[in-house]
Amino acid sequence: FVLSLRDMVGSGRYPGLREGGPGFCPDLTAADPSAALPAAALACTYVGLEYALGRFAHASPGMRARDVLQSIVILSAPAVWHLPAGVFFYWIPASLTGMLQRAVLRTPAVRRAAG
Repeated sequence: FVLSLRDMVGSGRYPGLREGGPGFCPDLTAADPSAALPAAALACTYVGLEYALGRFAHASPGMRARDVLQSIVILSAPAVWHLPAGVFFYWIPASLTGMLQRAVLRTPAVRRAAG
């Protein structure tokens, strides 16, 4: 999915992406020069995995899976740093939405209402 977004943002078919970004990152087709967006995306993904799989911390296979996935996130940093900034304007909200959804679905009231 990230590859599809990268191709869409970098294709040039959407000229508004070259000057349509926020003030700190106006060109969404170029990599973020501050590296704040890739760092935030990786942090959100790492924390999301911890939150989603943290309950398996005491189970050996679950702990190994969590550790492997989080290692992949960390090791992917050099490749992620060079992605167009526009990719992160999807990635970060999607990660945050997933964490919020997990938090809501774990509340006892929601679980009771859902049956």
